Amino acid sequence: MAKKKAAILGSSGMIGQRFAHMLHGHPYFDVVAYCASDRSEGKTVAQAWKLSDIELDRGLGAQVIQGTDADSLRKQDVEVVFSGLPSEVAGKIEDDLADHGMAVFSNAASHRMEADTPILIPEINAEHLESVEVQKKRRANHGFVVTNANC
Repeated sequence: MAKKKAAILGSSGMIGQRFAHMLHGHPYFDVVAYCASDRSEGKTVAQAWKLSDIELDRGLGAQVIQGTDADSLRKQDVEVVFSGLPSEVAGKIEDDLADHGMAVFSNAASHRMEADTPILIPEINAEHLESVEVQKKRRANHGFVVTNANC
């Protein structure tokens, strides 16, 4: 099975770095883009690393952080996005990525009140993923956003 090309948004922050640590060497995802704000663009993951409780893998640490741009991610054939962006900036960016056909899994609160956006707790309400099919119909390229409860 071919791995899905993935991107991590907020790679210079703590949530994005947890995503990076968990997805490094993952059997289903190949992270091809580590994204953050202009302040971190061009730095390596090691230069931005904040998680003192986790030893940074050398290969992960060498990855260069790029800006967060839907067109760039589309050109890299990104299919899945894991977003650790703060809520105040996540909404517009995540919408843009979903409108470009990407599956966005967000930690932010920006989409939690939308009727067709599931707040997923996989062990409890996996059936809520059915609402993604409704959401895909309203988006230009059939992407979607799924959020977590963050509780």
